[in-house]
Amino acid sequence: LGVTAPLLFVFKDSVPKNVFRRMPETLTYRLARPMLLADMLLKVTGLTYLVRVFSGGLLRLLGRKRVTHSLFGHEALASVVAEGHAAGTLTLSQRDMAHRVMNISRVRLTDVLCPMDRVVSAPPDESREDFLRQIHQHDYSRLPLIDPEGQVVGVVDVYDVLQDDVGKPIAEWMVDPLVIPADVNVIQALYTMQKAKCSLAIIDEGGKHVGIVTIKDLVEEIVGELEAW
Repeated sequence: LGVTAPLLFVFKDSVPKNVFRRMPETLTYRLARPMLLADMLLKVTGLTYLVRVFSGGLLRLLGRKRVTHSLFGHEALASVVAEGHAAGTLTLSQRDMAHRVMNISRVRLTDVLCPMDRVVSAPPDESREDFLRQIHQHDYSRLPLIDPEGQVVGVVDVYDVLQDDVGKPIAEWMVDPLVIPADVNVIQALYTMQKAKCSLAIIDEGGKHVGIVTIKDLVEEIVGELEAW
């Protein structure tokens, strides 16, 4: 026992932790499927149930209560992240990203959208010359077309207009806008935009268009500020 205990500590605790600290991303991807398979096998064979029964009986003998709350709750994860940063396993940027991911479900589109009064746009009857002049002043790949009531009637891809040799009216290049309710969170909006293959969405609140968001805006809520996109 005097020899086995130190060996178990070194090879089952210290070595795995230090190896994982050196290659966390690589090992996470490589071990994800084996860990999932092991979890499924433990459940199918009933070993998970036996371990729970055994540990529950042991805890009762020791006069302790079983922990019923999730080990992966928000507070537990926040504590793990803080410990990882303090130990040097996580960098400051990784810690901040982890915090943003844990809180992302609380972020609504109204928190990240660009309000309509700040949106660079054009009227549907904008001339080609005025439209080209405007896109040269602003570094955007898409512009919404807004009617006199302040509602977005379409979105124009700037590159379509720049590549047009015929000189078609701007309104003929517009496509129907993707409209998302203002009360959804960032993750739901990101999924909707990816599914629609749309990089710009109009945010609707009570039947009124209140702003726009881009894929870049939503991704930045997870990874932080992006200088290039």
